[in-house]
Amino acid sequence: MAVVERVPNVSSITVEPSWTDGARRVVQCSLPTDNEPSMVRCLAAMSSMVRATTSEGLPDASVRVRRCNTTAEQRGDDVAVLKQDLYALCRVDRRRDAIARALDFFDDRLLAGDFRDCDRALRQLEVAKLSPSVLVSILGITIRAKKLECRDSFYQRALEEIARQKGKKYATELLTKYR
Repeated sequence: MAVVERVPNVSSITVEPSWTDGARRVVQCSLPTDNEPSMVRCLAAMSSMVRATTSEGLPDASVRVRRCNTTAEQRGDDVAVLKQDLYALCRVDRRRDAIARALDFFDDRLLAGDFRDCDRALRQLEVAKLSPSVLVSILGITIRAKKLECRDSFYQRALEEIARQKGKKYATELLTKYR
């Protein structure tokens, strides 16, 4: 089967043509689940492929798209993965990588309007396991998100943890602009 369209920033599009009952053509596609824009590009590519297939005269074309890891229940695991990643990176003193991971997580969800996942992450993150620079980065990226219910309590916990590590005066001066 010819490639109809290449999709940038997507690891793969898997197309498995098969005949279900002899009368219908089924095209299955594995979609990346790490970010919604990539999924949209994949669906657009699949749509082009189906149009090309049906224009070749194959009757009754249908598309069955299986989206993995996109239910609310499963997406909650994203927060667990974030926690594991951040704790592991901070434990081995890879603060820049931890900051990048945190910023990617919150930026993607804030842009998508997924405030529930952001709140869940803010509520579940254990500030004692994160470096002060990661805490500040999370506070920085969420500062304008007024819809986040858990940000104030995260700020308070971050302030207390940084005060414990570096002193109250330092923590207050550092975090005042992130209130």
